[in-house]
Parts: sequence; structure tokens; C-alpha cells
Amino acid sequence: MRRVAGEEHAAGPECGGDLQDQSPPDYNRAVQEYERAAQLEEKPRYDLLIDWAAAYEHAGQPDNALAKLRQAATLEKSAHVYTQIARIYAEQKNWPAALEALSTAEKLDPKYAVTYSYRGKVHMLTDEPAAAVADFQRAIALNSDIPQIKEDLAQAQARVRGGQ
Repeated sequence: MRRVAGEEHAAGPECGGDLQDQSPPDYNRAVQEYERAAQLEEKPRYDLLIDWAAAYEHAGQPDNALAKLRQAATLEKSAHVYTQIARIYAEQKNWPAALEALSTAEKLDPKYAVTYSYRGKVHMLTDEPAAAVADFQRAIALNSDIPQIKEDLAQAQARVRGGQ
């Protein structure tokens, strides 16, 4: 309960309740809800598939997430969807598949900064800090507001200087 002008009110998410009053998200339930939403449509929309993939990923089902992202890519080939595919492959340490998806993203939109940010992270994880520096610099040149990008660049530069 929360107090408003001396009165007590239920503090649920619909009325701006405190975060500590909310239980953690149930991603398995979200997956089921996206399934139901998709059944209401003749053909699932791109944005529904992207969100459905995120629910699968958070529910610990990366293969199902990849399937939904690939399905989204058939509807709309975008750098965004391919960076999301690459991110999941990178989390699985499937570096060649991650780099291939990032290459596709770059071809689709060479000005999408997230592509270079993610590729820089892959290069760092595969012990290629010089390549990471170039990608992080490109990402910053395109969009310096990407969270963590400047710190990532500094770490890559330090590894290059340190000979790592």
C-alpha cells in the first residue's frame, strides 16, 4: 500500500507502485502470451517476433529466440534484427555465426552504430583488441550515446598498449 494525500491505495504497476512491491518478470508466461498474440494475427508482425524472441531469451531458451529472430528477418531485413541474432550467438560463444550476422547487419545499414559496438565486443572476447578499437571508434563516430561504448574503447586501447 502507498499513501496519497492521507489515503491508502494499492500500489500495483498500473498505478505507479514501488518496484520492490513487484515480483520478477515471468518470461515463460510472456512467451505464452506472445504465442497467444501471434495466433490472433494472420501473420505475426516483425515487432511481435522481436519481443517474443526477447521473452524466449530471458526465459533461457536462446534457440527459440534465434528462431523468432530469423522469422522476423524474413519479414524485415534490418541491421537491428541481425545485431540481436549476433548477440545471442556471441552469448553462446559461436563467434563465426556472430560475426556473420554482424556482417549482414553492416551490409544492411552501415550507419547502425550498434553493429560496430557488438562487433567490437566480439573482437575483445576473441582476443583481437586492435580490431575492437577500430569498431568501437566507428560506433562512437556514428553514435556516442551507446551505453558503455567509451569504456569499452578505453579497455580495448589499454589491451593494445599492453600487448594483450
